[in-house]
Amino acid sequence: MWEYKTCAEVLQFVMNILSSICSCGIHLYIVIRLVANFDKMSQYKGFIVAQSLVYVIDSVTVSLLNYVWMNDEHDSYGLPFLPISQQTVSALMILMQIVLRIEVELDYMSMLLSTLEGLPVFVCYLTTHQHFKCISSSDRVKRMQSKLSAGLLMLMLILSINNVVSWFYFLIDENYIFTDISDETIATIGRIYHTVGHQYDPDMVSNIDRFRDQMVDLGFLPAKNYAREQPINLF
Repeated sequence: MWEYKTCAEVLQFVMNILSSICSCGIHLYIVIRLVANFDKMSQYKGFIVAQSLVYVIDSVTVSLLNYVWMNDEHDSYGLPFLPISQQTVSALMILMQIVLRIEVELDYMSMLLSTLEGLPVFVCYLTTHQHFKCISSSDRVKRMQSKLSAGLLMLMLILSINNVVSWFYFLIDENYIFTDISDETIATIGRIYHTVGHQYDPDMVSNIDRFRDQMVDLGFLPAKNYAREQPINLF
């Protein structure tokens, strides 16, 4: 049954279909071309095929869900000729929430590992410094070694500043420290953070919160345990 009444609703429906067709077409083309040359298939090409298949599945799922924001301020799911029950929508949204949570945890893991990115630079600095200290070399080589050491020290300083700003913004954004800090200060720190680093992605966490709120509205999660302030628009 056709339920779209305004141009905005019809446009959302058309864009959902077109985006799914384009995504499936591109990735199916990649899969077909690579599989057709199966005798030349390598591990890297196999990874590309698997990745493209994941995108195809994602595009088909999004197309079937067909999320449209209606003019009367309610969400509409499902195609007009293929309606989806509310239970199916809820199950798919829960699955999407789980995937997004995994992405957030991986993002946190990446941020933790990025803290150690200065360690190889420090080891390289000590190794080169000790090596040139134990051997005799010309003045030109000593000047080059001095410039190399200065560059490594500068790189360690930049990485340290990047990690400090990123962790500081993460702790503030998650309300671990300075819970009474003003919105303007958080916005300023956010601008500095987005300038020097991007290990922590607050937008991904905001996506989790939006899906969690939808789960609360559908009655799958208790509202009292998932109350959270709206994210601050930094820009």
